[in-house]
Amino acid sequence: MKALKSTSLLAAALALAVSAQAENITVKGSDTLVVLAQKWAEAYMGKHADTKIQVTGGGSGTGFAALQNKTTDLANASRKIKPAEITTCIKAFGKRPTEYKVCLDGLSVFVSADNAVKELTVAQIADIFNGKTKNWKEVGGADAPITVYSRENSSGTYEFFKENVLQGKDFASSAQTMPGTAAVLQAVAKDKNGIGYGGAA
Repeated sequence: MKALKSTSLLAAALALAVSAQAENITVKGSDTLVVLAQKWAEAYMGKHADTKIQVTGGGSGTGFAALQNKTTDLANASRKIKPAEITTCIKAFGKRPTEYKVCLDGLSVFVSADNAVKELTVAQIADIFNGKTKNWKEVGGADAPITVYSRENSSGTYEFFKENVLQGKDFASSAQTMPGTAAVLQAVAKDKNGIGYGGAA
């Protein structure tokens, strides 16, 4: 695998007040933050044996939805909370949620190690992912159709990519949706004509 282009992605953890006496804490949301959040949870539990922290992914949107529905205590996200989500949280909890910026993540675009293309511009990447460019020969590669792998629309990484790379345009209708960055990497590794993106964390 090789990263063709990287840009910064802000990974934010949204938290409402959780009781200091809580013995069971749930954390749900961004797949980009799952590994890091698990490490933080392990470190915290190592110092507080009476506390159990369960960390799961599912995407930033899933985390915010769980927070609003009161089925998680903390929501990890790789995007900012939306105004509608803030409103729902205020209705549910009687106060505005607090957003904590916990780290910065890189956004990478991946192609197979067997792909002859060594570099792409952001404009070329956008044209590939929105379906305008359909064949690798259009960007200096082999005469082969491009297979686009994307994240689910509940992913903050998906939203960041759509807003900042595609400039709000839709993904190609042929794009194959994958549940997380690991799944995108696995798919591209097995597909010499594939291209995908994900967080670098």
